[in-house]
Amino acid sequence: MQVEIVSYSEDYKYPGALSDANLMSWGVKVTAHGKTAFLSGDIEKTDGDESRLATEIGKGGFLKLGHHGLSRSNSEELLEALDPEPAVQTGSYSYMFSDTVDVLNRRGVSRYPADEIRSNGSKAVVFTMDESSVAIAGVKTSLVYRWRASPGPHVTAYQGGKATPQWGWKKLLGAVLLVQRQA
Repeated sequence: MQVEIVSYSEDYKYPGALSDANLMSWGVKVTAHGKTAFLSGDIEKTDGDESRLATEIGKGGFLKLGHHGLSRSNSEELLEALDPEPAVQTGSYSYMFSDTVDVLNRRGVSRYPADEIRSNGSKAVVFTMDESSVAIAGVKTSLVYRWRASPGPHVTAYQGGKATPQWGWKKLLGAVLLVQRQA
């Protein structure tokens, strides 16, 4: 196994060099059994780190999505270059930026929010890589519904971490909600 720290900078040594401490975030690239995992920390696209990393990390493997899925991370350029499978988002699904959700769904990436893994009884996100696969412990393969407030409150169905075509009104979370996902 090989572990590399990527996207490091010494700008933190110079007061005022960065407008946001997230711009100092490190990433970790783990390579084992011919597979790659990228733990992206809070790396953002605002200062070009994601564009540079898109060519350094390599295709496929596990991805810990950047900065809880917020809009300043996980550019389409990075996601297309890495072509991850699977991906985990720290924080709640409702944090996830809609453009990022759309790119991951379009690419057929299995995606799991860490709060969902935690609600299944896991105290940590644990993934394994071997010659044939990358697996995450504690994920449900059954149908789950995920709620988001933006754009507009809606629920999307997922099975095995992938968006699943569903349409209609469902009684969920103590309310009747429109579940939408076009096939």
